[in-house]
This record gives sequence, structure tokens and C-alpha cells, in this order.
Amino acid sequence: MIMLRFATTGFACLVLSAAHAAKPAAPPPESPAWIQAKAMLAREGESLDLTKVLTPAVADKDNFCAIPNLRDLALVLGGKPMAGDPGKRRVVLRAMGEAFEKDDAPSLGRGPEAAQKVDLVAWARYLVKGKLVMLPRASSEVGKSLVEALDVVFPALPYLARAGALPASVFTPAPAQRGVPSPVDGLPVLNFPSSRGVSTLLSLRALAAIEAKLYPDAVLNVAALHRLTLGFQNEPNLVGQLQAIACSSLASNAAWHLLEAQGASEEQLRIEQAALDAVNFRSSLLRTWRCEMAIFIGALEATEAIDGGPNVARVFFPGDTSGQSGNVVADLLVTGPPQRVGEAKAAYVEQMFQYCIKPLRDGGIHTFLAEVEKNPAAYQAPSIELARTQPGAFIGRTFLRQIGKLPQAIAQAQMLTDQARVACALERFFILQKRLPTSLAELLPRYLSAVPADVLDGKPIRYRLVEKGRYILWSVGMNRQDEGGTGDDLVWGYGAAGQ
Repeated sequence: MIMLRFATTGFACLVLSAAHAAKPAAPPPESPAWIQAKAMLAREGESLDLTKVLTPAVADKDNFCAIPNLRDLALVLGGKPMAGDPGKRRVVLRAMGEAFEKDDAPSLGRGPEAAQKVDLVAWARYLVKGKLVMLPRASSEVGKSLVEALDVVFPALPYLARAGALPASVFTPAPAQRGVPSPVDGLPVLNFPSSRGVSTLLSLRALAAIEAKLYPDAVLNVAALHRLTLGFQNEPNLVGQLQAIACSSLASNAAWHLLEAQGASEEQLRIEQAALDAVNFRSSLLRTWRCEMAIFIGALEATEAIDGGPNVARVFFPGDTSGQSGNVVADLLVTGPPQRVGEAKAAYVEQMFQYCIKPLRDGGIHTFLAEVEKNPAAYQAPSIELARTQPGAFIGRTFLRQIGKLPQAIAQAQMLTDQARVACALERFFILQKRLPTSLAELLPRYLSAVPADVLDGKPIRYRLVEKGRYILWSVGMNRQDEGGTGDDLVWGYGAAGQ
């Protein structure tokens, strides 16, 4: 595997010292291929201007990520992540996460996947054994005891949990406020240590509050997980999207437990549904790809704009563990004709647009997945033969290969989010109407603005009433076959109906 920090926009960061040490060069003539690629982007309404795609700031009073415990996590003072107030907050968050960096922790349940509830007694034993919390030796109210114990040990936790009703979530400073990088600077990346641990703690606290029937607190806690997911989604890099996927899985599981318990009020469920409405992996992935594309092109152009710039390619591409693939890319840039960098830029932009941005933009996640299945070679490591015959295409394909790992994870995260949103609407309908609807159309428009489309085939999410378990929602599985809520279908149900 090529050792390249593409996912964190680190590509541009790596050239900073080398580029500043070099002398400016005369601007090279644009290659015909790059001229055509820029014209294509203009026709399609796409831009390489970062100011048009970075997430803007929102008012602090509305921003989940602007509460004191999370404020300025995207700010690093003097190059020292643990300096100043942002550093103090990171220390607290890291301490919260260290408790869950071991792999022997109990399961948090597999609610949406297998109608399986969490074992809070096992969690209580685990936390006490690890000397993480103090609990009464004998307690019939394990959920309430866990909530109280977690809040004592991690005092930031209840503040995070209770901010779930805030309508927006953008880590501060917002991406648009961090400054648009020069061609040799990288876009600052969120410095949020131990995000897995924070998400796990929020999830465990939510499940404990549900068990204790502390529903107002539980709803805000589950909503906070969705807001944290949204904060990660608004980070314009692939690392942020991967963190969002992980957090979203915990949030959907907590939402299932909340709805399975049937204890929240209609008003409380409106708060939860509003948090779910904001989670959109299609929009966040599009923004991420556009940002990655703009920064990558800016970094390549830096190699053209400085004397001896192509030699900086050896910093970009240190090679894989065998010392081969990365060196091939560097050699293509260093030894090739002046237009080689332009050819690489054109190939990268054309492939990124054709295989990623356009299908996702025009058709949604299911169209993007279909493109991946239709052209699998486009998302795989390029052959050395391609480097000899089409060097520009080889360079572009080298980076596109990293995109192909995301589709299934993104699809499942969005499907579970959409099912949770519909389930919230169904429960609200039941609370007010004293019955369940015969079809999802009855939810429109009071409880749901539109029936979400199945991200795997584009058809509306399926629904039917059942004798045991109230109802089931399902989406087709990766085989694209509707099996009626069985087999490979992704099912949201309760009790026997959800298994």
C-alpha cells in the first residue's frame, strides 16, 4: 500500500518545508489535457475553489460542538495539541477514551441488526473490575447506578449528553474559518483524540438511562450521539467520514433501544427525529471529495510553481513496504516531460468526477454503489503496465483506489439512520393516533416530510405490520434483492419480528 496521508489532506502538508525552501519557477504552460479537464468541471458546475465547499460557521448558541467541553477542538496553539484551553479539553476527552481502548469490553448490543439488547450487568462488572467506576455491591437499578457513576467519574459526560437538542453541529473553528490553505499548506484537520471512547461512553450512558426509564435524559443523550456524528461529517476529509460512520453505528443502536422501550413522549421523539434528519452521508461525502480534490490539485500545482518542484514528489510518495509503487509515481513526475503533472491533474480530476462525484451527486448512494460494481477496476490498484502506457491515468488511479473502500460502510450507516428516522415517526404516530399506520404514506407530511429511499436500490424503504414486534422496516441487502425482510435484508424490528 502506498504510504500517503491522502485521507487527512496531509498530502499538501508534507511539501511545506521543501516548497518554502525552493525558488519560484516560471509558470509552466498548461497541458491540453488539463485545459480540457477544467472546462469539463466548469460545464458540470464543479469548482476547485475551497471557499465554495468548506463547511461554514454556525451561531454558537445553536452549535453542539461549541459547548464548553468541545469548543475549539479544531484549534491547535503553537503547533502543540495539548496547549491552552483546547489542549485541556483534549486531555479530558482522551481520559474518557482511554477506558475503552481495550478490546475486552462487553458488547453495546446489536439492536437494529439482531434485535439484541445490551447487557448492562456485564458492563457494570467490567467497569468495576477495571476500577473505572464505583458501584453499589448490590443494586436492582443497574441503569440508574451506571448513569450516576459515569457522571461522577466523567463530569463532562452529562454536559455532552444534555446538549443533544441543539440544532447544529460544526467543530470550531469551522472549516471555513480555519483559513483556505495556500498551494503548499494543508487544511487543518480536527484534533479530537479518543473519539471512539467518547462515543462509546455517550452510548453506554444512553443505554443506562433507557434501562432506568430516565427518558428525557436518554433522548437528549441519543440525540447527542447523532450531533457528534454530524460534527464528524462536517469535517472535510475522509478521516472525519470514517469517524462519523463509527459514531453513527452507536447512535443507531442507542436509538433502537430507545424506541424498543416505548417510554419516550411524542415531544421527546421529535427531538430525536430532528437530530436524525440532519445526518446525511451523501452530502458529507460529496463535500469531502470536493475538498480532497481541490487540495490535491493545489499540491500538485505547487510542484509546477517552484524550481525543481517535481523532485518534491519523492516526499509525496515515499513508496510502499516493498519500495515499489510509490517510487513509480515519483519517477513519473520527476523524469517525465513538463506536461506530465498537468496530465496527472487531468486524469485525477476526470476519474474522481466520473467515478465518485457525478454518480453520488446525480443519483445518490445507490447510483454510486452501482458505479463501483460496474467498474471495479477503477477503484483498484493500477497495474505497472498502465504506468508505462498512460502515466497520467496511473497517477490518478493511484489515489482513486482509496475511495472504493467506503461504499458499503456508507450505505449501511445511512440505511440505519433512515430506518431510525422512520421508526421515530412511526412511534410518534402511534402515541398520538393510538394505532400504527397501514402504510408509510400515512406519516406524510405531519410526521415525516418524505419516505426515505433505500440507499441500495433507490426505492422507498419497505414497511409492514406484524403480530409480534409491532412492525418491521427493511432495506435490501448488498445482493440488491428484496427478500421481504429476511435473508440479507437490513431489518429494523423488535422481538421475534426483528430477528
